[in-house]
Formats: sequence, structure tokens, C-alpha cells
Amino acid sequence: MVMYRGDKWHGIMTYFFEMFLQRFKYCYNFVRPADRLWGIRLANGSFNGMMGMLNRKEVDIALGPFGVSYDRSQLADMSHPFMFIDHRIMYPRPQVEPDLRGFYRPFSPISWVVTFSTLLAVFLCLFAIAIITKLAMSDRLQGHPPTFTNILEEGGRIIRWTYGILLSQSMSWTPSQGSGTVLLWIMFSFILSTIYKSNLKAMLILPKITIPFDTVEELVEQDSIEYYILGSTVIHQVLRDAPPGSLYRRAYDKKKGILSGSLTPIAFTLLEEKAAFMTNTLVIKSLMEMAFVKEKDCSQATTREGYLKLFMGVILLPKGSPLVDEVNRVVQAVFEGGLMAWWEDQALRRGSICFNTLATDRKVDLRPLSLEDMYGIFLLYAAGMILAAIVLAFEVINRKVSGEENRE
Repeated sequence: MVMYRGDKWHGIMTYFFEMFLQRFKYCYNFVRPADRLWGIRLANGSFNGMMGMLNRKEVDIALGPFGVSYDRSQLADMSHPFMFIDHRIMYPRPQVEPDLRGFYRPFSPISWVVTFSTLLAVFLCLFAIAIITKLAMSDRLQGHPPTFTNILEEGGRIIRWTYGILLSQSMSWTPSQGSGTVLLWIMFSFILSTIYKSNLKAMLILPKITIPFDTVEELVEQDSIEYYILGSTVIHQVLRDAPPGSLYRRAYDKKKGILSGSLTPIAFTLLEEKAAFMTNTLVIKSLMEMAFVKEKDCSQATTREGYLKLFMGVILLPKGSPLVDEVNRVVQAVFEGGLMAWWEDQALRRGSICFNTLATDRKVDLRPLSLEDMYGIFLLYAAGMILAAIVLAFEVINRKVSGEENRE
């Protein structure tokens, strides 16, 4: 890649070209395509970008590096491959977001179902033991059987005790019957509450970061992040020419748009719109380098899995160019000496660091809890207040019923 900054040309391929010139002593002039594109075949059969310049014999060499495609191989001679270009999806680095269901997440849904089912079973068991005991005592002492009010009061005491023990509350009353069930419920509640508090604390200290997608298929299926494609490149051509209904064609049809030209405005567009980008890893590192300069942080991440793997980076020359053998000798020396990786590290040091930083990596700084983090607790509190109001209404009705029975 070659970029113009200030009054100088920069980029990985300028290092290669300087080495080529030192060896063969050619005079040169960098020419930038007017449309700032790599180049693909258009509908009328012509080529745009650097490919079009090669086709029209306007330049003697196109540095690229280019991905290999059939159309390009028919138009130009290719150097030996000197790098392997993978394709990935770049997207805004996911952040720790407030979670409305944070208090609910320490247990899975089935665990909550089992917990409350056990709570109900313990209540019914203790309630049944209490009623059977009262009925047996009334028969033995030939007294009056328990009234409906007595049964409700006993049920209320048992449910308050059962629920209170689950919440680790100190209870002034304990069921006198079913000591085995009582002991097991106390032990179960203690273990359950300890596990819940430990898991909740761990989730608050190290919250889980959700990755929006990691494959092209997941990108197409989701709707939360829009994405662009780098225009006039191999990925653009492959997605555009894919069979209708295929994964790549669906990815092409669902795109928000195509970005092409200079990488600087592309980087700023992606940052502003918080959009994803489908392109090769070299372009991704360049965009991450620019984003780091602007944001002072690794604000972008990439998918862990690539697609369209092992597209070899090559230099293109017009068909029959006498420079092919000379370029290949330099390419071989660069490849065998590992210079391309070193040049990449020198030109895109910060971009390479951001590229190799996983999307799930988090900063050491602790995130203060926001109001949104407390919404779940507030909703739970509101539900508790509603339940308390229902219980209060029940107790008022119960007192009225008890008063009427006493007057009778």
C-alpha cells in the first residue's frame, strides 16, 4: 500500500519499491489513479482503478499489493506472491454495556425454574404437614377443627418463613413440624444464596463482553450493526458475482454501501457511523492505525475467523512486461528475508497491536455502575412493593373476615 502524506509517499510498498530501485537504478514517478481504486472488471468489460491504468498502458507497474483473481490474471502479469492476504470483518470494539437482567444472570433460566419449583414444593410440604397435624390434634382432643382463617394464617406464616430463609433473612418464627424438611431447606437456601452472591460479584467484577458476530453468516443474520464493503477489490468482486441466494451474495445485497478511494475518509466514516467493514487484513491494520491516531485507543476489533483465505499478495505488470523477472528477483529476496512482515510492523505498529487485541479484551480500569445497571433492581423492588401491597390487602380482608366470625 502506498499513501501520500504531506510531501512524501509512505506505506509498505514504498519500502519494496525503494529496494527495487536501489538494485536496478530506474527513474520513476508515482502516479495515483484518479478514482483511488485497486480495480475490478466493470459491466462493460473495462477495468477501473490501477487495473484500468495497466490495461491502458499508462503505468509500468502497479504496486498494490493485489489479491489474485481470474480477471486480473487475464489482464496483467503477476509477480511471485510475497504475502498471504486474509479477509476479515472489522467492527466497533464491543464495550461493557449496562445489563437490565444483571441480577438474573447468575443462574440459567432452568436453574431459576428449579429454585422456585423447590420453593413451592417446600411450602406445600410444610403447609400440608401443619394442616394434617392440626386436624389430628383437634380429633384427639375433640376440639373444633381449624377454621379457614386459621388455615390462611398458617399458610401465610409458612410462605413468609420459606421465602425469608431463601433470602437469608432472620426469621422469628420457625415451623414446629417437619423438622427434616426445615433443616434441608435451610441448608439448600444457604448454599444457593452463597453461590448466587459469588456469581453476581464475579459478573460485576469481570462482566461478559458480547461479540456481535464472528463469521460472514452471523454478520448477515444480525441487524444491530450495518456494514460496508471495500470497493473495487477482490472481496467486492467475489461478493458481487456470487450466485443468487448464496451466503456471499446475501452479504453483498444486505450491505449498507461500498466505500472506496482514500483510506483516511473511510476510517473517519466507519468511526462516525460505528459501522462494520469487509476487507482484507492489510487494509484493516491501516484503518486501525488511523483510528488509533484519532481516538488514542483501539476502538476497532476484527472477527477471529477469516474468509477468502490465502489470497496471495502480488504486484501487477502489463502483459509481456520486461520488468517481470527483475521484480520477481526482488520479491524473492523480500519474501525469503521476511522483510514484508518487518516493514508492515514498522509502518503499522499501532494498527498491528489493535489487530491482535481480541475483541473480548477489557481495560484494567473498573467501570462505575450507571443508572441503567440498576434498572433491573428497581424493577425487582417495584415487583416486591406490588407483592407487599397484595399481601397487605389480603391481611386487611383477613382481619375483616376474622372480626365477622368472632361476632357470630
